[in-house]
Amino acid sequence: MVVQPQWMQPSASLPKPPPRAIILADHPHPSPTQEHPVKNLGDVDRTVRLFAGTILGICLFALSLPTNQQFWLGIFIEYVLITGLAGWSPLYAVLRRSTRSAKDVVPPPA
Repeated sequence: MVVQPQWMQPSASLPKPPPRAIILADHPHPSPTQEHPVKNLGDVDRTVRLFAGTILGICLFALSLPTNQQFWLGIFIEYVLITGLAGWSPLYAVLRRSTRSAKDVVPPPA
């Protein structure tokens, strides 16, 4: 039989730790079964964003703009391309807007 030192034995005087997670009824995040995050860009919106981001990206390299304008235009181009690829726009999420329609949703394979 191995005897534990005094400092390793559990003490009854220590408070219980708080629960690791608190579940709220109106939690803002979607449940694990939902798509995370919910897509809010339709197919046309995504196509326009990808096309416009590509054209603007080519123009960024072709034009000789001041450095600060190149920086901000580059940030805008990244936002447009990333949201177009992901199908989700944080700006649309904040404004609670969506361009996604029922025909944009592909049914899961059977």
